[in-house]
Amino acid sequence: MKRRNDRKNSSRFENKIWLTKLLISIIFVLVSLIYMRVSDTNKSFYVDKLLQDNINFQSFNGIYNKYFGNKFENKAINSEEMLTFNDTLTFSSREKIDDSYKLNVGLEYAVPVLKPGIIVFVGDKDGLGKTVIVQGNDGVDVWYSNLVNSEFGMYDYVSKGDILGTTLDEYLILSFNRNGTFLTYEEYIK
Repeated sequence: MKRRNDRKNSSRFENKIWLTKLLISIIFVLVSLIYMRVSDTNKSFYVDKLLQDNINFQSFNGIYNKYFGNKFENKAINSEEMLTFNDTLTFSSREKIDDSYKLNVGLEYAVPVLKPGIIVFVGDKDGLGKTVIVQGNDGVDVWYSNLVNSEFGMYDYVSKGDILGTTLDEYLILSFNRNGTFLTYEEYIK
């Protein structure tokens, strides 16, 4: 009898948490709509700064986890896992092109996510083709370019090893960006 009551109480608690998160999301949307309707200046600021710029979700994720708990696994990558980088993403050759790296991965290669994060861009980038940018939990934006068939959209959370899509041809183009500065391949895998 006590075990059944414990399960009911646990279920009620989980429902309250879910309902709280839903209500906070609704409040955020309503406040945003009211803020935009107050004046054209507010609307242009909101559109320019929040919808068109690359938002840093790490600070938002930290606040959210502090007050509402961590739904997603956010484990740090240790040195043993760094050695498996090439096992996660296998390639036969690497060539540096401007701020990016062109990896020969093979025709229609299924591209895995290197580190978990939130997708902040899906679309075409000049000279790179279809690009998916994942803002990692470590604060580095990883640009996966020359893709087709990506089933993910903006603001989807992806875990390490999830398949972003397949390559258009035999090359994958990777770029690593932290706070507007492109990192080298070696800096990223450290």
